[in-house]
Amino acid sequence: MPLKRRKKSRKSRKQTKWMKHMMAVYKEMKEQNPATKLGGAMKEAKKTYIPAQNGGKKSQRKIKSKSKRKTKFRSNIKRK
Repeated sequence: MPLKRRKKSRKSRKQTKWMKHMMAVYKEMKEQNPATKLGGAMKEAKKTYIPAQNGGKKSQRKIKSKSKRKTKFRSNIKRK
């Protein structure tokens, strides 16, 4: 008889400012119309959301340039 495996529990991610804003708009719309879908709330939240002035955390990170890796054989071949 095979053993039962336990499912791994997923860690929930920390909610971003966008997610919090979107869910607030969704709850507000849901009170007015119970048939509201999340997709509709996303479109409405997009109109009122104000992103960070400096572009958030992504702009603060250094972007490393990717260098092309040259292989032994391809570097000597000339293309027409």
